[in-house]
Amino acid sequence: MQLDSINTSSKSAIRQHLLANGWTAAQVATAMGHLEVTYFRESAYENTSDLRLARVGNESEEADYQAIQLAGCCGSHDERRFTVDGEIAVGFNFGH
Repeated sequence: MQLDSINTSSKSAIRQHLLANGWTAAQVATAMGHLEVTYFRESAYENTSDLRLARVGNESEEADYQAIQLAGCCGSHDERRFTVDGEIAVGFNFGH
């Protein structure tokens, strides 16, 4: 999913963007919970960028995810999380 049109340092902007693009409340809660302890926690990962999120099985979101992942540099963090509404992928780069 392309996130370049939103402020990725804003939790509410990310949450609203996901909901506006058809993510379920469970998918959003899982993604935001993971980002809270990784992407938004500077003690865990410094200088984060290239935030990427996708619903596994959504070809468009997965293609965007992979393009952002390939364009990123330095360290990367990518995980898949399971929700009651399906699997999601969450990732970003760090340590620039």
